[in-house]
Amino acid sequence: MGTENIKLELMELEASIGHQFKNIALLEEAITTSSYSTEHPGSSDYQSLEFLGDRVISLI
Repeated sequence: MGTENIKLELMELEASIGHQFKNIALLEEAITTSSYSTEHPGSSDYQSLEFLGDRVISLI
């Protein structure tokens, strides 16, 4: 899938949930699985965000 297709799909996701993200790259990272990022070098996956979220929750 090309970069333009991904951006279009992310924009459609924003429209369907009724929220526009300030940093669309974080949205892309948040929904990207580790298997996709392994197959597509240079792409980030949600694991680092998941770790951060788990850490924040453990602090509460």
